Amino acid sequence: MTAYPVSNIELAQIGNSNNETACTALKLPNSRAISDHGMLSLAKFHNLTHLDLSNCEFLSDPTAAIIHRAMPQLTYLDISKTAITDVGIVEMLQYCIHIETLKIKDTQHLKDSGMLAVHKLCKVQKNLRNVDFSGSRCFSNEALISLLADGGIVLDEINLTRCTQVNDLGMTGMCNPKNCKVLKISKCCIHDETMSWIAEGCRKLEELDVQVS
Repeated sequence: MTAYPVSNIELAQIGNSNNETACTALKLPNSRAISDHGMLSLAKFHNLTHLDLSNCEFLSDPTAAIIHRAMPQLTYLDISKTAITDVGIVEMLQYCIHIETLKIKDTQHLKDSGMLAVHKLCKVQKNLRNVDFSGSRCFSNEALISLLADGGIVLDEINLTRCTQVNDLGMTGMCNPKNCKVLKISKCCIHDETMSWIAEGCRKLEELDVQVS
């Protein structure tokens, strides 16, 4: 349902359409005219499995609260370039435990608490398969190590492109055998010698996108 920018008025129309039972996907990328208040219109959409809110710049933690209360069946979630912080990320991932693909790109709000919540989701629920944090630069190498060392065992695709804070230390989490098939680390501060860690750990790798320093 929908794949073009909408406003709060159009969200209200969607919410009043009586399609909440049948609707399983909402794609609202680049909807810069919607707010947390507008998202309340979707509080009855309990059967959603796919939600794309990428580039909805004015959505923040109240939207995360709506997602965690109303959308526990999500398997795909994209909150790239929103204003949702670690507080909202932790809250969502405690309840949206079926997520298989998680995208949190180009945000400075994803920090260590959020990354550790992703790690916990990987380790405990084991549904998460694909993560895309490209362009998000405020989580630490230490938090990334935790994710890659434990959660990384179940991940098929990891995108850290343009995460310029990620360096050789952060990638040591890849030293043990992984299921990772796609690894994207271009523009990270990775040196040639670290590639041996990756080669040893990612034995199932099918695609590697890397620009080493």
